[in-house]
Amino acid sequence: MSTELKLGCILGLVLSFRYLDISKLNYWFTMVLGVVSVVGVGVVAAAFLYRKRLERSFGRHDESKEENVEGKFVVITGANTGLGKEAAFEMARRGAVVVLACRDHGRAEAAILDIRKRTPRGELIFMELDLSSLESVRRFCKNFNEKFQKIDILINNAGVFVPLKKRMKSNDGYEINFGVNHLGHFLLTNLLLDKLRAAAPSR
Repeated sequence: MSTELKLGCILGLVLSFRYLDISKLNYWFTMVLGVVSVVGVGVVAAAFLYRKRLERSFGRHDESKEENVEGKFVVITGANTGLGKEAAFEMARRGAVVVLACRDHGRAEAAILDIRKRTPRGELIFMELDLSSLESVRRFCKNFNEKFQKIDILINNAGVFVPLKKRMKSNDGYEINFGVNHLGHFLLTNLLLDKLRAAAPSR
């Protein structure tokens, strides 16, 4: 048990006996209520103390020290959900032009609407990309290279995990995990290298 949780439980125990009148309540009810108080206050106190420890170790988040990405071009694969979506939101919040490279148009548009509820900043652009199809990767890169001059940040976020026993394959006949997570992103990055070099020092 962490130091923070121990301190929190002690605090909860003290408070539970301080404010509960055992003489007026059923014994077992009182004990259950006491345990709930200990655990509840303990968890809250532990969370508070842990946050303070993180602040001492890493400092508070200071938006004034964030890297300036105003107007920069950011491409994020799999940006319609999870970490990709949060990355898209964060880049948009800072004023970047964000290309959401996703397979599903509907889900991408839903993600854009959700991000727009959280921030009015930046520009959000959907472009279709299916990493399980090398032809789709080539088509995406061709369209991107024709429309845009550079890429400042490329985030290869998309990925799949399919159990090997399912024996799923990509559109090109490769094992699906290898095809999407490695070959798709490898080809994508290589076909966009000129745009990345144009924005040096890109990342």
